Amino acid sequence: MQAGAPTEVPFHTYNFGTEAATGSLRIEGLPQGWTATPASWDANIEPGDRHEQIVRFTLPPNGVDVFDGMSVTCAGRFGNAGDPVLQFRVIGDPLTLVPTVERPIQAALQSEAWIDNINKGGTLTHSRQNDAMRFDMTFTDADPWSYPYVILAPEDVPDESIDGLAFTLQVYEGEGTLRLQFAEEDGASYLVDTRADAAVRTPQKVLVFLSHAQWGVWSPADTNGTLDAEKIRRVLVGVNGKRNSSISYSVSDMRWVRIRQ
Repeated sequence: MQAGAPTEVPFHTYNFGTEAATGSLRIEGLPQGWTATPASWDANIEPGDRHEQIVRFTLPPNGVDVFDGMSVTCAGRFGNAGDPVLQFRVIGDPLTLVPTVERPIQAALQSEAWIDNINKGGTLTHSRQNDAMRFDMTFTDADPWSYPYVILAPEDVPDESIDGLAFTLQVYEGEGTLRLQFAEEDGASYLVDTRADAAVRTPQKVLVFLSHAQWGVWSPADTNGTLDAEKIRRVLVGVNGKRNSSISYSVSDMRWVRIRQ
C-alpha cells in the first residue's frame, strides 16, 4: 500500500448457506498510527449473496512496521452461521516510503571512483553527465553480465542504522535485469534486484533494502553469514543482459536511507 496516504480495499463476505446471515466484521491488529475507516461494520447477507465493504487504510509515511509489513485480521461474528476470519499482510510500497535519514554517496559522482567490470570480450565505459554517471556496454557471445562498481570513500560507508540505498535509474537503450551488489571488505557480495523496468526510457526511482540482499555464491564466504552495513566497501550497479547486444543506463542521486523512525 502507499505509505502516508489512504488506500481503499474492498472486502467481500459471502453466504454459501441456505439461510440469511446477519452479523458484523471488524479490522483487528493494526499497529499504532495505522487507521482503517470504517474499522467495523454490519452485514446482512441473503443465501447465495455477498456483501461488499470498502475500507480505507492509512499507513504512516515511515516506521519499522510500514517497512517490514504487518499481519492484519478481519474477524467476523455471525452467530450460528459462523465466525469467519481473514488474515492478510500489509506493507508499505517502498517507493512511497519517506526516509527519516538520507546520506548522499559523494563518490558516486566521481568518475575516478568507478571501476569498469564486465565479462570477457565485452566493452564498458562510464562517464559523468551532469549529475549522473552513465554506463555504456556491449556484450558478446559470453555470459552477458556487467557490474561496474563505485569504491566508497570512508565518509560514504553506511552504519548499522541504514536500511537501504535509493537512487534514480534511467535506461537509454537495451534489455536486461538490473541488479545491485553490496560487497563487504572481506569480498563477500550480496545481490538484490532493483525491480526497475529496462524497457522504460524515463527516469525510475529505485529503493532497495539491505535486508533483502542475498549472499552471492560466486563470492567468498561471509564470516558471519549476513550483510553488515558498516562493512560495505563497494556498490555494484549492474545488469544481466542479452548476448550480442548493447545497453546504456545512468544512475544519479545515490544515497543511503533510513526508513525506520
